[in-house]
Amino acid sequence: MQIDIIGPGAIGLHCALSLPDDCLVRLRHPAGRGEQLTLSDDTGRCRDCNLLALNDPAPITAAIVTTKAGQVAAAVQACLPLLSAQAEVLLLHNGLGPQDEVAGWLGPQQHLYAGITTEGALRLERGRIRHTGRGQTRVGPWREPLPPGPLIQALRRSTLQAQWLPTPAAVRTALWQKLIINCAINPLTALHDLPNGGLAEPELRQQWVGLVQLGVRIAVAEGMALDAGDMIRQVEAVIRATARNYSSMHQDLHHGRSTEVNAILGPLIERGLYHGIDTDSLRALQDRLAKAGA
Repeated sequence: MQIDIIGPGAIGLHCALSLPDDCLVRLRHPAGRGEQLTLSDDTGRCRDCNLLALNDPAPITAAIVTTKAGQVAAAVQACLPLLSAQAEVLLLHNGLGPQDEVAGWLGPQQHLYAGITTEGALRLERGRIRHTGRGQTRVGPWREPLPPGPLIQALRRSTLQAQWLPTPAAVRTALWQKLIINCAINPLTALHDLPNGGLAEPELRQQWVGLVQLGVRIAVAEGMALDAGDMIRQVEAVIRATARNYSSMHQDLHHGRSTEVNAILGPLIERGLYHGIDTDSLRALQDRLAKAGA
């Protein structure tokens, strides 16, 4: 099958390299010009792909969107006229928000999936990445329960070994879990210029534990069945597994790129205020990141 990767950053390229050999993979980027690009990583994997513009007229039957959260809407809008009547679209980005917007644009026979990945990848140069950490990839339907289509079957057969979440409720729970993990790790590593393992220091641990507890309180108010102790253990596991890695927000801030601070902290602040929960600590963190250039 043909799969388009929309937003070929580090995670997008990692997805492209992970897909089964019987999949034909195209990359779409605003700067794409139809040239062939050979992808490779530090494990010896390689794959030839065409790099197309977002609005290249080639029809799209299956797409994985791996842009930053703030770029999802514009990227999907550029590709909307190219989607087949029964196209599958998977949103695989940090944060909450774009999923409902995209859902409103798709037709009744077009399938929208959403998901999370804790895989780690670092872009070294054009077309080349380093796989920096093995993680979990979980995907499922956004609008209504449905069986996994060909795109999801390909991801399940890939080296990502994607886990299928059968209901929208399960998908939303996974997204909230990832949002809380990102809230705990990304801002503090960016502000303190640390790899993820630096968060094991007692003073910083106390800070991120407080963020996790607040995030879980907001998620529970939203109807998510999450437990603070379990989420703290999940964050600890991620910190251990990715101790030498730098978070995406750290990398973006370090290289002067736009960060996903609003996509990560914004939903927590908004929903916390809606439920009457004090979010001053989140807003203070957002302000500190803004002053740092995030």
